[in-house]
Amino acid sequence: MNIGKFFKVLVSILLIFAVVLGGTYIARVWSNPFKEDITAGDMDPLEKTDNKVKVNILLLGLDKGQSRTDVIMLCCYDQTRNKFNLISIPRDTKVTYDKHTELINAAYGMPVYNKNGTSTKGGVALTIDKVKGLMNIPINYYAVFTFDAFKKTIDAMGGVDFDVPQNMHYSDPYQDLFINLKKGQQTLDGSQAEQLVRFRRYVRGDLDRVSVQQDLFKALAKQYLNVSSVKKIPKIYSILKNDVTTDMDSKTIAYLTKRMLDLNVQNDISTYTLPTYSDGGSHLYPDRQGIQELMTTTLNY
Repeated sequence: MNIGKFFKVLVSILLIFAVVLGGTYIARVWSNPFKEDITAGDMDPLEKTDNKVKVNILLLGLDKGQSRTDVIMLCCYDQTRNKFNLISIPRDTKVTYDKHTELINAAYGMPVYNKNGTSTKGGVALTIDKVKGLMNIPINYYAVFTFDAFKKTIDAMGGVDFDVPQNMHYSDPYQDLFINLKKGQQTLDGSQAEQLVRFRRYVRGDLDRVSVQQDLFKALAKQYLNVSSVKKIPKIYSILKNDVTTDMDSKTIAYLTKRMLDLNVQNDISTYTLPTYSDGGSHLYPDRQGIQELMTTTLNY
């Protein structure tokens, strides 16, 4: 084993102890270090083959009013292939709610009526139900984050180098959203990164937006999936602990973190977009055949 690989393994082991046991680096990491949505319901058990697992985590980014999901991504880790696959679901994808269709990003804030006439927000549970209806695979964990948490994390990491594909200008006082980015290579701070992922005025609308989000994810992975970033974990945890809702416990987080540190970012992280087709307008509809091919042929489900 060469010195570089030995150091990487050593730091990975220390990282697991830091996350699982807490100590001076991560002040108080209990069995579940983040908030959990108790209405999310039971999640699917992990799928195992020859003692190797597939882990599917639904990532949801909430808008300013926390009633719609601006970002919907499914992160799939395949231990057999040692690959992370990130599948983006366009927020403008139409799905069925009872007897009517609506955008999938509305599921989080949609009222669900109980037998006694009261209603609750669809939240994580309804969003998971709609995603599983599209993709027909188990979902083992979820993580819900706000854009404030996203911005703070980017700032804590020191920004992200990114080539902005076009000039971006947009203003929406209702959403407290003001976008003003220039085209070209630059270092984005947290606020600018939020502007980037929320901008929607592209030729292909939400599909181009998803592509830019995936490119940003790859840029973050390339710059920060390395052992030198371990020292930033305490600061990031202190930021996220009150702004992220998830059912992943510290052991799961440590396991996935170690797996990601072992990845070759160029070869082992792949991004996909849920296959859809357009009605000629801004709305998208699931391409069932395309989805089945993606899940079975490409992702081995």
